[in-house]
Amino acid sequence: MNNRKFGIEIEAYGVDMHNVVQALRDAGIDASAPGYTHQTTSYWKAVTDGSLSGAHAFELVSPILEGEAGLESIKTVCGVLNSLGVKVNRSCGLHVHVDARDATQLQLGNLLKQWAKFEGNVMELLPPSRRENTYCRRLFSDLDTAFTSIDSQVRAGRIGAYASAYARYVTLNMQSIGRPRFSRVSLPQRHGKRREDLRLGQAGDAFTPTHSNGSASRSAALAGLNT
Repeated sequence: MNNRKFGIEIEAYGVDMHNVVQALRDAGIDASAPGYTHQTTSYWKAVTDGSLSGAHAFELVSPILEGEAGLESIKTVCGVLNSLGVKVNRSCGLHVHVDARDATQLQLGNLLKQWAKFEGNVMELLPPSRRENTYCRRLFSDLDTAFTSIDSQVRAGRIGAYASAYARYVTLNMQSIGRPRFSRVSLPQRHGKRREDLRLGQAGDAFTPTHSNGSASRSAALAGLNT
């Protein structure tokens, strides 16, 4: 695993968020319920989310995390949530944000190519309710067309603008690329609270080159990412 910074948002319901915050603090996790805010915080924050259904629905947003220490923090948080008996339903998801402030034009192009190759496999891992979800639509449909377009934008030095022009509610959200404070890529399609998905989002380095746009064993490559 690399040390690229990342963050997550866990959506759930069934337990009052203030009780969640207290339980996290008891487990040694710095947490608070500051009210609705989009501000990045140094602690885990519990906030409301109007897209969620279910009693006592909340979104738990991490601070900026890094490396194995970040994953261990998530493991502790998920353990607390499970012990409290929080629930998830079809309206809930797990969003993964990966820092891209230092990504070059070529690296952003490589990331889009990697996603074009493996998007179908990732979608196959998800339940039908997430595959056809309004908030995480497929980004690519034709691999050859995607690679040609991405290469063209990289050569023209416009890949950042090209990537950020995609709609927000797609499987790979790159709208914040180019914003100094929030330049990141986001994967909003995860379902529930699976730690394996976090490793998939951080595995290896998706900014490295992919050389083929053929149909070679995507499942095998994806399995390798998930180890």
